[in-house]
Amino acid sequence: MGLTHYLNIERVVFYAEPNKQISESEILKFRYLARELLKNKPIQYILGETEFMGLKIRVNQHVLIPRPETEEMVSDINSKVENPEVIIDFCTGSGGIALALKNHFKNATVTGVDLNVEALKIAEANAKFNQLLVGFKKDNVLKPELSYPLADLIVANPPYVTEVEKSQMQANVLDYEPALALFVPDNDPLKFYKAIIRLNVDNLKPKGWFFLEINEKFGEEVLSLMRESGIVKNLALNHDLNGKPRWICGQK
Repeated sequence: MGLTHYLNIERVVFYAEPNKQISESEILKFRYLARELLKNKPIQYILGETEFMGLKIRVNQHVLIPRPETEEMVSDINSKVENPEVIIDFCTGSGGIALALKNHFKNATVTGVDLNVEALKIAEANAKFNQLLVGFKKDNVLKPELSYPLADLIVANPPYVTEVEKSQMQANVLDYEPALALFVPDNDPLKFYKAIIRLNVDNLKPKGWFFLEINEKFGEEVLSLMRESGIVKNLALNHDLNGKPRWICGQK
């Protein structure tokens, strides 16, 4: 990934031309890349970008690196939801989910919401770079101040990693990715789900879809919250390709 990025060539060209000469400046870039990788810095942060659902997404240490499991959730949305007019993506971060949905549902009005101003700057830059018209707003889902339109689709990938799980995480995540977007307290691990469901159940149109990425340990608890809120049609706990519970979906 780093080599083709710095050489500005397609991967197939890189392998087709094994004797390609590289410049001194490119060698210096590779040395920098190697030094940063030795520090456990994620390559996506070193390069400043990654790919998500076919889009080039810029990232820095103010936003989480989009995960393949989240792509699985977005693919599930694309297969189940038909022609949504209004989409809201809470805890949008880099804007990857919102932009991928706008890219798929061309006629939808899409809004991404986040508390982190620096993350919103990255999301807006990603929208501009990918030439996708998505609006971004600053709001705290735990203490919302804004009002939202009735939506056909609400999506959220909120913080859900408990503090006790830190010991199981790799250094490249703990040292570089934003804690604000990752962690929740051990004594209230569902606080974002409670808030998002409470905030948005009245903002969901009849038959509107709700998709939430989850901590695999709390799937049944989030399912119960959804049922209590009235999100009961097509309610499902979905597993990723590794067989782990990863997202919940349902309709009002």
